[in-house]
Amino acid sequence: MKFLLLLFISVICLSACQTVEHNGTDYLKQGIDAYQRNDYKRAVNFFNKACNNNNAEACGMLGSMYVEGKGVQQDYTYAATLLEKSCNDNFTTSCGMLGVMYFQGTGVQKDLVQAATLLKKSCDDNFTISCGILGSLYLFGKGVPQDYAQAKTLLEKSCDDNFSLFCGLLGDMYYRGTGVPQNYTQAKTLLEKSCNGDFALACSTLGMMYSRGTGVQKNFVQAIRMFEQACQGGLTAACNHLALLSDYANSSKNKSKKKNITTQKQATKKQSTQIQNPMPDMMLHNQNTLQRLGIDINQ
Repeated sequence: MKFLLLLFISVICLSACQTVEHNGTDYLKQGIDAYQRNDYKRAVNFFNKACNNNNAEACGMLGSMYVEGKGVQQDYTYAATLLEKSCNDNFTTSCGMLGVMYFQGTGVQKDLVQAATLLKKSCDDNFTISCGILGSLYLFGKGVPQDYAQAKTLLEKSCDDNFSLFCGLLGDMYYRGTGVPQNYTQAKTLLEKSCNGDFALACSTLGMMYSRGTGVQKNFVQAIRMFEQACQGGLTAACNHLALLSDYANSSKNKSKKKNITTQKQATKKQSTQIQNPMPDMMLHNQNTLQRLGIDINQ
């Protein structure tokens, strides 16, 4: 299951449940009740009946179930058909989910312009996850003209609603000074919020900040923790950073122990000079690699 679609499924279910509380039809109410009891086949039956009666929320719920394969055989193409019907009847959460499918090319031909159009319709109705995805399109100029100011506004809206992925993208803008004044303090705050929400790239960027001492006090221990969390989140580059820093940290400890023993035996000027350079001999061949990663261990 693709990550963004998973996020949208939870939102579409919540939105449909809220509709039921106010003006849901009997079939929709029965479908929601069955869905919440994990009786998915029964839920599909009720949603199908309600959708056939042109209930937009039921069509959206049914579409999400075809995306997940709950109570039915997974079918992205039919899911897109149902979501389109729901969107056309102004259940704008479905517009957002359909926009994600066009964004990813899932069940439909990939079309970033159409994705942006659908996401905007959903965002304009205050479905903030749609705002975040649309903001990322403006950030990278995909399907819309690149517009950092618009990206910032949309990412902020989604981040403020605790969609941590988009806090990470916004934090990266402040970290790099992309379309905003470079601000490491603001970047750190946003990246921490995103990393705490398990967005691996945000954790990795924090790791780089701690390893370089960029906007924070240089701290290899904290850097290793951040790279480790990012690596566990599936980010290969973070695993590479983790391996290099871990090797360096372990080697530094061993070198330090040897120097302490030698210092006790020979308190000479030569030894004092040696202690000032903490780079282990076994790390010399990795120095260029570390510098390419932006980590200067001599600073």
